[in-house]
Amino acid sequence: MDPRFAQNYRIIRKINQGGMSEIFLAEQIRTKKQLVVKSVSKNQGVKLDFLAEADILIHLDHDMLPKIYDIFDETDNVYIVEDYVEGVALDVWLQGQGRAPENVAYYWFTELCRVLQYLHGNRPFPIIYRDMKPSNIMLQPDGRLKLIDFGIAREYKSGNTDDTTYIGTRGYAAPEQFGKSQSDARTDIYSLGITMYHILTGRGPNEEPFCGKPLREMDPSISVGMDYIVSRCIRPDKNERYQSVDELMADLNHIHTFDAEYKRYKRNKLLRTLTLTAMFLCSAGLLAGGFVQLGREKTQRYLACLESAEDCMEEAPKEAMEYLKEASHIDPKRPEAYGKYAYALYLDGQYEKCIKFSLSNQTDFPDDPDLLLALASSYFELENYSEAGDYFYKAAKKTDMKIDNLRDYAVCMGRLGQISQAEKILDQIIKLDDTQDISFYVAGEIYYVQGKYLEAEETFQKVIGQTASSQMKKRAYIALATTYRDSAKLHAGDPQRIGDVYTKSVNAIGDALREEGMQNNTVLMEMQSAAYYGRAIELNYNKEDMIKAAEGFIKVVDAGIQKEYLYVNAFTAYQYAGEYEAAKQVLGKYQAAYPSDYVPHALLAQLYIMIENGKPEAQRNFTAAYEEYQKAAGLVDKNSDITQFQQLEGLINQLKNGGWL
Repeated sequence: MDPRFAQNYRIIRKINQGGMSEIFLAEQIRTKKQLVVKSVSKNQGVKLDFLAEADILIHLDHDMLPKIYDIFDETDNVYIVEDYVEGVALDVWLQGQGRAPENVAYYWFTELCRVLQYLHGNRPFPIIYRDMKPSNIMLQPDGRLKLIDFGIAREYKSGNTDDTTYIGTRGYAAPEQFGKSQSDARTDIYSLGITMYHILTGRGPNEEPFCGKPLREMDPSISVGMDYIVSRCIRPDKNERYQSVDELMADLNHIHTFDAEYKRYKRNKLLRTLTLTAMFLCSAGLLAGGFVQLGREKTQRYLACLESAEDCMEEAPKEAMEYLKEASHIDPKRPEAYGKYAYALYLDGQYEKCIKFSLSNQTDFPDDPDLLLALASSYFELENYSEAGDYFYKAAKKTDMKIDNLRDYAVCMGRLGQISQAEKILDQIIKLDDTQDISFYVAGEIYYVQGKYLEAEETFQKVIGQTASSQMKKRAYIALATTYRDSAKLHAGDPQRIGDVYTKSVNAIGDALREEGMQNNTVLMEMQSAAYYGRAIELNYNKEDMIKAAEGFIKVVDAGIQKEYLYVNAFTAYQYAGEYEAAKQVLGKYQAAYPSDYVPHALLAQLYIMIENGKPEAQRNFTAAYEEYQKAAGLVDKNSDITQFQQLEGLINQLKNGGWL
C-alpha cells in the first residue's frame, strides 16, 4: 500500500462487499472526518476501467454526489477515498416501508432528475450514469438523496456507436446496455423510470410478482400524470422515451395537466369552439338585429372594440376583455379578437385559462400569431419551457416578435440548455433594445443557467439600477434573488459562491419590497424569509434572524398563500429561536387551516417533549405530548408522508421505555 495512505487515513472496519469492490469505513487522521475507502480488484473477468468512477467524480461538484479525496493505484487494486454518506439505501428503506407515497416519490423523482441534468450537462462530454437503482440511492438523515457508486458510469461521445463495456443491473438496465448501441441520456431515463416504478409500487423488476403493468393498474390512487410519465420513461424503444431529462422535467413540473379533466378538455376542444361560436352568433344577432346585413357598419364597430381594448390592455386587462368579447360577438369569424383576448388573459395572470382559451380556438385559427404568442408566454410563466419553446418557435415563423416576446424566448431557450440559440436571440434583442435593459436582463439569465452566478449578479444589478420599467425591475429583482438562492447552495470554497450571499439576498429583496407595486409580492417575501433562515444557520442559529424568518413565512400565509411547508418553516424557525409560545401559535393556525393533517399535532408533541426535557427530572410531565401524539396517530394517512409521525413515535417509545409514560 502507498505509504501516503497510512500517513493520512485509518481503516475502521469493512462495511460492504460487492462483486467488484470492498468498501471500508475510514477516517482522515488529521481531521477525524469519516470517509469511505473503496478497494477495487483489478483481477476481474469484466472489461472495466477501474479508475472510471474516480476519474469521473473527481471533476464533479454537486450536492447529490460524493466528493473524491484521494486515489491510490496499486498493482492489484485501486483505492478510492471519498465521502462517507450517512443514511440508508432506498432498497433497504423499501424493504421496511413497502413503498413511498406519491408526494414523496414525486419529490425524489425531481431530485434524481436534477442530478441527472447535472451529469448529462457535463462538458465537453455528458456523463451517463448507467446504474440507477434503489440500492445506489442513499436517503440521508436530513431527507435529501445522494447518488453513489459510479463504477459503470461513462462519458458519452457522439461519434461512438456502441459502449466499451456491456454492464449494468438486470431489470433496471435499459435494453441497449446489453445490445450493440451506445448508452446515452435515454439509458438513464429508462433506469430512473424502473426505479420510480419500484418506489411507487414496492415491486422491483427482479422480484415476483413484478409484471410491468401500468402503475394505475397496480394502484388506482396513483395519478394519471405519474402513470404516463413513468410508462414513457420505460419504453423499450429509446426513441419512444423522453429524449432528455429536461423534457422529462417539463412534464413533471406540470404533472397536473395529465388528469382526466384536462384530457377530456383536449378531446372536446373542437366541440367547445363550435359551441362558443354559436353563442357569439346568437349574441351578435340579438345585439345587431341580424348578422347578414352588418357590412361596413359591423366592421367599424368591430375595429372600434379592438381599439378600445388596445387602449386599456396594459393597465386594465379585464376591461379590455369586455371590449374583446363584444368584438367577437360582432364578427366571430375574424381572429384578432381571440388573439387579443388570450393576450389579456396572459396580462391578467390567468395563465391556465389563457392556455385553455388559446388551444380551444386554435382549431379555427391555427396560424394566428397572437394565439401562438399567448400560448408561448403562458407556458413560459408556468415554467413549462418545452411547450413555451415550441410555441415561440411557431410564432417566430409567422410574425416579427416584439422585444418582450424575444426576451422570454431567449430565457426559455436558456432554461432548456440551448445556450447557443439563446445567444442568437439575444443578438436580435440587442439590435432592438434602445435602453439595453432587456439585453442585460437576458444576458444575466444566460449567465444564471450556466451557473455563472457572479456575472449574473452584476448584470441583474445593472438592470435594477438603470431601468425605468417597473415590470423589468420586478423581473430583475426576482432573478437576482433566485441567483442568490442558488449560489448559496454551493459549498463555501466554490468560486461561483457569492460572498456574504444571505445578507445580500436579504438586502436586495428588502429593496424590492419597498418598490411601488412590489410591496406584497409573496414570492419575494418567501425568498427573503428563506435568506434570513439561511443566514441564521450560518451565524450559529442567530435568534434575531430566526424570528425574522418565521415572521416572514407567516406573512406569506397571511397574504393568502396556503402551503403546509410555510407553517412548518415558521414553526421550525421559532423553535430554533426559543420562541416556544410563538411556535405553538403557528401550529394552531396550521391546525385551523388543515384540520385533517396530522403534522401540526406531531410537531406540537415534539415541542412539548423538548420543553419537558429541559426541566429538572422531578418536574417533567409528558401528558400533553402524549395527547398530541394520540391526535396525530388518529389522523395519519398511510398514503401520505409519515416521516414526522415516525420521528415522534420513536420519541414516544423512548419515553415509554424510560418509564415516563
